[in-house]
Amino acid sequence: MMASPRKKQLEELLGPGFVCFGHRGMRELVPENTLKAFQLGLQSTRYFELDTMLTKDEVLVVIHDETLNRTTNGEGLVREKTFEEIQTLDAGSYFSPKFAGTKVPSLESLFYELPVSTIFDIEVKSNEDENERKLLAKHLVTLLSRCKANHRVFITSFDPFLLEAVKRENPALLRGQLLEEGDSLKQDFVSEPDLFLPNYKGLTKDTMIELSSMSYSVIPYTMNDPKDWERMLPWGLRGLITDRPDLFLNFRKA
Repeated sequence: MMASPRKKQLEELLGPGFVCFGHRGMRELVPENTLKAFQLGLQSTRYFELDTMLTKDEVLVVIHDETLNRTTNGEGLVREKTFEEIQTLDAGSYFSPKFAGTKVPSLESLFYELPVSTIFDIEVKSNEDENERKLLAKHLVTLLSRCKANHRVFITSFDPFLLEAVKRENPALLRGQLLEEGDSLKQDFVSEPDLFLPNYKGLTKDTMIELSSMSYSVIPYTMNDPKDWERMLPWGLRGLITDRPDLFLNFRKA
């Protein structure tokens, strides 16, 4: 049996109305999870989803994949490179030559480079090793405290045991459980999440009714098609995550 979510605290974080999160910034127009992606996204929203993990020297960097291969000109595992080594890499040219020289940012830098009104859905990545979970949680909680950013974030993961590690480090932080398409709500979510973030392809109206009956907020990912927006918004979603917050803004205006 899941505990009651902290609805009031979540509402204080998100504010009134429907919220649109830019997925990894504005990843269809700019290299994902880079400062430029979030800066461009600010023209359409102040809410962003991002991914973070630790480097070899235990710096939290903003990157999606475990390896550097896809989004930089480097190779190998992020956890096997120091932050200084990662900073020498080009994280923009894979997307377009005009973004050559773009860097992989540290998570800390975003709290200072973006407006204080910016709200982050921080997806924490781990390889499901218990020691790494503890280390990630410790560094994340310490960083958020140092940057005075606790009131600007909620923490998400597919790994409920990683969320539980975050809970042990700081129970006050809001936690969101990510769900793959086909994941069951019957499993044991040890961290007692405050909201659910399902793959929109696996979200049904019946599931929404079930979650709503338990007072859970639901923010599905990654919804890019206006047909899905039109179909699913009446279900009572709290928000959505999309690669194109600019297009969603135009959709809402229309």
